[in-house]
Amino acid sequence: MNQHWSPSTIEERFSTFYDDLNLDTLSMLGDVYHPDVTFVDPVGSYQGLDHLDAYFRKLLSGNTDNHFVIEQLRFKDTIGFVTWRMNFTTPRLNRGRNIVVDGASAISVENNLVSFQRDYYDLGSMVYEHVPVLRKIVRSIRTRMAL
Repeated sequence: MNQHWSPSTIEERFSTFYDDLNLDTLSMLGDVYHPDVTFVDPVGSYQGLDHLDAYFRKLLSGNTDNHFVIEQLRFKDTIGFVTWRMNFTTPRLNRGRNIVVDGASAISVENNLVSFQRDYYDLGSMVYEHVPVLRKIVRSIRTRMAL
């Protein structure tokens, strides 16, 4: 674990890490995640710290603002559940305006580190609805599916 980090529990480290997630803080990935972590989200599945680091770097590159708000954080023994809200801005989507995505994560802990994380969020509200050519298609599908 990095010497300059004071949080000792996985709850504190997880929350602190995501509170200020950016390209510079990725050096602390190993303070939160197990070396053999499995991370799954609607975009893909990543095995190990190196792959998770590469994924986060790609996700964060080009963002002009990125902020997570941890709404609920519950850990008991080796299981955790987190609800969160991600705010981000990128010139690649939504004409550079802020995008807000709500999500949840199911987590397994091993040796006080996250060994498995599965994120659940609406990829449509994160990406597809902010790409002009796809926006109409996604909204049309949602309208047809609504009661």
